[in-house]
Amino acid sequence: MKALLPKSLKQKVFLTIIVGIFFIGFLVLGIYETFKSINFLLVNSERISEFVDNILEARRFEKNFLLYKNIEDLEMLLHHVLNCEQELKTYEYEIGKFLGESSCQELKTVLEKYKNMVLLLKTNKCSTEKCFEDIRERGRILTQYAERLNKLKNLKVKESLDNLRKILLIAAIFLLVLGIFYSYYLYISISQPLKKLDNYILEISKGKFYTVPPVSQDREIILLVEAINTMLAEIDKRTNYLIQTEKLATLGTFLFGLTHELNNPLNNIYTTCQVLKEELKGGNFSQEFMEDLLTEMEKEIERIKRFVKGILDYSKPGEKREIELKELVEETKFYLKGAIPHRIEVKLEIPENLKIWVDPQQMKQVFINLFKNSIDAIENEGQIKISAEEKENQIVIYFSDTGKGIPADILPKIFEPFFTTKSGDRGYGIGMFIVYHLIKNHGGTIEVESEVNKGTTFIIKLPKKEMV
Repeated sequence: MKALLPKSLKQKVFLTIIVGIFFIGFLVLGIYETFKSINFLLVNSERISEFVDNILEARRFEKNFLLYKNIEDLEMLLHHVLNCEQELKTYEYEIGKFLGESSCQELKTVLEKYKNMVLLLKTNKCSTEKCFEDIRERGRILTQYAERLNKLKNLKVKESLDNLRKILLIAAIFLLVLGIFYSYYLYISISQPLKKLDNYILEISKGKFYTVPPVSQDREIILLVEAINTMLAEIDKRTNYLIQTEKLATLGTFLFGLTHELNNPLNNIYTTCQVLKEELKGGNFSQEFMEDLLTEMEKEIERIKRFVKGILDYSKPGEKREIELKELVEETKFYLKGAIPHRIEVKLEIPENLKIWVDPQQMKQVFINLFKNSIDAIENEGQIKISAEEKENQIVIYFSDTGKGIPADILPKIFEPFFTTKSGDRGYGIGMFIVYHLIKNHGGTIEVESEVNKGTTFIIKLPKKEMV
């Protein structure tokens, strides 16, 4: 009897083909078009990212050249502009799909004018401040197009994934109904596996990305799970790209702090050198006085080394190790010194010798995003408070602020990718999504409690080393 039973969904569906043929045809077409759209987005996403990166690199070398007049910066600027021009010609159709044909033509025109002005720089025909300002203005327009292109790319990926989820949900519901009419066997062999798959997809739609396990022995369902897992692997790759992008943005914050933090020690070293020169000229110096001056210079140099080392460590690939939580938070606070306004008090209530098993670079990224959120939330004077405690097999970290709080209807959405309440270019909605992703990578959880006009508290729970 078992030998006569259908061994694939194709054979099972064939028994009800008269009832479902038209619906299945439309369903397959919808899935095909959605996968085709997703495939187009994934294939061209990397190309668009390269184009955007070339624009941003061109702007960076433009600023360097206009500041320092280094010919190597000009050469690199021209190199990236020519790369942009070549990529725009090669992928004009794909970029036009995102921006629209008219915007794409405007982008070509702006890029051509920008290139011509760079060539004028190279031939020394552009040396006035007005000419430099024209270059900056066209560069700013290019940057706006790049940011818009990046935002549209992410939006279209999200829309395609939402469409795929809806199509698969409709398929699951239809097959469930079909199973009820067909027999108990069809319910067991088709509807239950699809229901499980539906649950996994719903979890995935909430940002919980993990490999979907096999839910059936039917060949078609196995292939569907493989396709979803392939898509999830690609999404995970894009998520890592977003994390690296956020990491680069964080390095920008560090560099802002670097200019602020290095100014004082460099001034002290310079002053000490001047005093030392005067003493050497006069010839009336003592060895003890000389040693005091050199010791003071050594302290300032060590201070500079500490800050630079922190930035270099942050930019390296990290690995999990045991580290004191208080030391990690203090380092993060130190790097953000120039970004935290004086009106905001930062208070630490973390027990000494409380250790966590984490990747320090990733956890610094978590704390930096939380600091940024709190700073944005505190409009006047306020306080950021970080405390921690041990609870059973967990380390619980409380990150609180006295900002404006988060409305109750928005609270469930804050960890969703590309969700933001910030206006303009102040945020793209990936900061808290990355925080959630990084905490999850450490086997932990993050929750949020908030009250409007009173403040917000993020609660991070991390497993102890022996529980990992």
